[in-house]
Amino acid sequence: MMLSIKHWRTPATVAAFVIAAKGLAFGREAVVASELGVSASSDAYYLAFALPTVLYNLLALPFSLWVTARLKTASSAGADSGPAVYRRALLVVSGLGAVLALGAVVAAPMLVTAYAPGLEENRLAEAVSVTRIGVLAIPALGIQAVGNGKLFATGRFATAYGWLALSGLVGLVVVIELTPRYGAAGAVSAFVAAGWTAALGGMFSAGRSMDLQEPGFGGPVSPDEFGPGIVYRACVMQVFFQGSLLLMYAFGSVLPPGELAASLFGSKVQAAVYETVVVTVGAFVYPRIAQLLHGRDHRAVWDAVIRTLSWLLPATAGLGVLLVTCRREIVALIYERHAFDERAAQLVASALLGYAPGIAGLTLVEIVHRAMVLRGQLRGYLTAFSSALMLNWLSCYFLVPRLGVPGLTLSSSVGVLVAGTGLVVHACRRLESVDTRQLLLLVLRTTLAAGLTLIGLTALHPAFVIHTSAFGKLLAVASSGVAAATILTLALLALGHRWQAAGSSAN
Repeated sequence: MMLSIKHWRTPATVAAFVIAAKGLAFGREAVVASELGVSASSDAYYLAFALPTVLYNLLALPFSLWVTARLKTASSAGADSGPAVYRRALLVVSGLGAVLALGAVVAAPMLVTAYAPGLEENRLAEAVSVTRIGVLAIPALGIQAVGNGKLFATGRFATAYGWLALSGLVGLVVVIELTPRYGAAGAVSAFVAAGWTAALGGMFSAGRSMDLQEPGFGGPVSPDEFGPGIVYRACVMQVFFQGSLLLMYAFGSVLPPGELAASLFGSKVQAAVYETVVVTVGAFVYPRIAQLLHGRDHRAVWDAVIRTLSWLLPATAGLGVLLVTCRREIVALIYERHAFDERAAQLVASALLGYAPGIAGLTLVEIVHRAMVLRGQLRGYLTAFSSALMLNWLSCYFLVPRLGVPGLTLSSSVGVLVAGTGLVVHACRRLESVDTRQLLLLVLRTTLAAGLTLIGLTALHPAFVIHTSAFGKLLAVASSGVAAATILTLALLALGHRWQAAGSSAN
């Protein structure tokens, strides 16, 4: 029993910190919505994140993987170059981040116009103003990536995520204090403060000896696991996600003021489900997948993927059904207060309607990527994600002018569903001894069960809505959640679905 507790202590701590960090960040968005509502100012608030977010995901995250790889290799080989590699990496990202931030401050009008061409006059001026504040986080995000790279290389996962949780708390406190006084500028300042908190804390912790290691998630990792292909494939996936975000900015900027923000307020609800459930599960299953792939046991890898998806895919599908059915109550509970009026709530609820199907696509991408980032091919990644990005653009082109906010968010779901499908097809071609029938049956059963759950919950939902108070809405969502879980489970069992225990084969 003691060994079991010790084995799970670090994963449990990391999961707690991740949930805390995401919850605090989500609370920050609720405060912004409460103070700014759905307006040109909330549009500007989200546009201010464009440059820091894209640069972090396209440059800093892959560089962090490289730092982890180099330090892990140096540690495994008993080399003395680890500290020098870390210092040089820190110097590079600090200098480059400062240069990029300064350049972005100067070129902000041109840059904002490039990725949000629909903005005019006052909307453009406000977006440019707050963007010049947001780019101050660029050096911090680079430092944070390098610091986390060293912490991950030395097994200090809990330390890295602990600072992330603390940064979320700092961001929440600052946004509560500054947003009522300074509007979007105060809200963006909270983002900058959170970024620098995580950066300085991670840098301080990473400066400790590399010999101080916490229990990791898995056993020793061979330096061969960190080939350059991992970084390239991770970059391709990030290009897709950041490209999808830029498409949302570009097409959303032509909508009436506030509707881009409504779409992104809705995305935070989707992200809360994805990041706290799917990403956390992916982090736990990845070490096992990596170990099996290192031994080239592709059949066992596929079994591990199927076992994870056999419960995770139905769970996220059920959550998607709940978002569709209770979208109005969920939005009211999270956002609807002060400046967030009935029109704003309706817009965000319609955004959730478009985002809900994409949760299943994100689940497929996250779990299958955990295997294919180690054994996939760059060409397969390019095919899957470029096709998805192209279909995302086509959907935006045809749906946004006709549907507005729901068209924008539904286009995002189309993109991730195509990406997930493409990555599965690539896995079936790349991994040996893969039985595609397993996943096909799982997807068909989940889709049918989710459809039956949606029909049943839609019929039952009016009976759960009794009071319009906050407690009444919370009770309605909770009751609907229980009903959704019950209907979905019964439907899956009736369709022949079985949840596998560890070591069993998928049906």
